[in-house]
Amino acid sequence: RVPFTDLAITIVAENKIRQAICEGEFERLPGLGRPHPVFDEPYDPYWWVRRKLRDEQIPAKPEPPVRP
Repeated sequence: RVPFTDLAITIVAENKIRQAICEGEFERLPGLGRPHPVFDEPYDPYWWVRRKLRDEQIPAKPEPPVRP
């Protein structure tokens, strides 16, 4: 078996992308025309913390303790 070169893989990938464009495959993507939640926001170094809090449904600001 002959391994594929990087150039061969690139050519095959480019041809598949061109074919998909010609067939209109990129016209029906979900979210087309809407901003992407990751790439269209300013960089946030704590993005991973915010995502974890959201995914775990943990409030960003915990409620203060109730004192009797």
